[in-house]
Amino acid sequence: MTLFGPVPPRLWGPPPGGRHIALWRPGPPGAPHGTAPDPCLLRIDIAEVVVAARSLLPTPSPN
Repeated sequence: MTLFGPVPPRLWGPPPGGRHIALWRPGPPGAPHGTAPDPCLLRIDIAEVVVAARSLLPTPSPN
């Protein structure tokens, strides 16, 4: 999973193929190598990250 803040995922990833989720909040472009977190990146909340990460985990098979 990749979080995108200052640069849209269509420009910087994720790589093609495989299982990926790109979380992004659109806004004015920022500095990809800035010294502080981009405000758009900070708008992605923890609960959303947890839900996205869990969706990538394999589903347990019933025993």
